[in-house]
Amino acid sequence: MKKKVIIIGTIIFVLLLLYAFFFSDFFYYLNAKNNINLKHAEKLKTSDKDSLVTLDYVIQDDTIYYYSKKDHLILDEDAYIYKSDINGNNLEKVCKFKDSSFNFGFVYNNKLYYKDTMMTYNSHNFDGSKFKVDIYIMDLNSCARKKIFTYNYETLENRHNLNKPENSILELTYTNDGHIIGSNKTFIFDMYEEKALMTTSDKEKDVYVADGKIYYNHDSIYKMDSDISVEIFSHNDNYIYLYSEFEDVNYIYKLDIKNKKIVNKERINGKDIGTYYNDYMYVDKKLYKYNYDTDKLDLVLKKIDEGTEFAELDIINNYYVFTFIADGTSYAGDEQTFDGKMFVYDSNGKLVFKENQNEYTNTFRNAIIDGNKVHVIYSNGKVKTLDLSK
Repeated sequence: MKKKVIIIGTIIFVLLLLYAFFFSDFFYYLNAKNNINLKHAEKLKTSDKDSLVTLDYVIQDDTIYYYSKKDHLILDEDAYIYKSDINGNNLEKVCKFKDSSFNFGFVYNNKLYYKDTMMTYNSHNFDGSKFKVDIYIMDLNSCARKKIFTYNYETLENRHNLNKPENSILELTYTNDGHIIGSNKTFIFDMYEEKALMTTSDKEKDVYVADGKIYYNHDSIYKMDSDISVEIFSHNDNYIYLYSEFEDVNYIYKLDIKNKKIVNKERINGKDIGTYYNDYMYVDKKLYKYNYDTDKLDLVLKKIDEGTEFAELDIINNYYVFTFIADGTSYAGDEQTFDGKMFVYDSNGKLVFKENQNEYTNTFRNAIIDGNKVHVIYSNGKVKTLDLSK
């Protein structure tokens, strides 16, 4: 009798395990109000035990849009879109759909633009693998989807994000092979009319440095001295601007493309140098902008925190927003945590907001820019909104 009870108990236990493995996400999605909110999303993003749950979100117009999917090794699970207000209240499930690998874009006229990536060839070591990217529009009223563009590439890349444009024209730049060096193309789409306008090629902007040589459109046009290491700062149709870091004697070089000559060499008076994507440069706790009319660095902010050196810089209505969120993870107790830094300066150089946290003090999780607003996300799901419109 005792043996029979043990056998029955074992069978029930196994069935419960199978039930939990295959069907737990039914209750996970059904019970959305207790699970899919910003607090829970941030908890799942930083919790190792929930690594099989894919969660992503964006904030637009004081509304949080969530993407959620539970990844099973066997089952092809449904994906879901939710939304709530900025405080995480009034949460509702918006759409249910199938995807391969979802990448959140943005919402325009209550339609979600997103990327769906599928591997078409696996080389086992990733280098040489092939991928197909489909760009979709999803109507958040009817959940109907429409594919508007497809491109293919080799070697996994994440550079070509879908960012909400300031007007109704979407421009997506991509490369055929996924490498930084290659022929760029731009897909242009009218979001108001919902029709493709054109696809343009941009081969003339292939500028790079290799073995001390400067290449323009794959042709070597200049060779630097062997003891000078340079990186690309910026370029246009006529000039390539390079900067060097060599034994604390640093310069910005101006290379004439047509004549293949250095026509200007501007000294950078500093030791610690960092560059941003929009002609700005960090030099010894100062922010400079390169002036292409005078070929000189103009001082913008005379004192900034050294934590801004490796941050991303966004300029919003004459505010300078430096944000750094570590890609790597560490462990504090049983939870995964991330380093996070954020500094906001006004045009006079006054520090108006600061977060500077490490793996032990960490509560700062994310920063989302929506127009003139910056939404600062904390680990408890709270959102602090910085209105930089004034």
